[in-house]
Amino acid sequence: MTDKGTMVDAVGRARHSLQQLHDPGSASVTVHGTCPIADCREMNVVDVHADTRSFTCSGCGTAFDA
Repeated sequence: MTDKGTMVDAVGRARHSLQQLHDPGSASVTVHGTCPIADCREMNVVDVHADTRSFTCSGCGTAFDA
């Protein structure tokens, strides 16, 4: 699946989709994307669960709310 937008958008969409499952349990989605900060643009890989609240960029260390 390819999504347009920032990594923050992609993580938010994945989290929302997982929350819509009848029993999200241990279901997860792996999201790949670049940091939304222009000076960074580090590629990130985030495992998103229904209860994911935030993630941290592997390049600049900035934490983002999901």
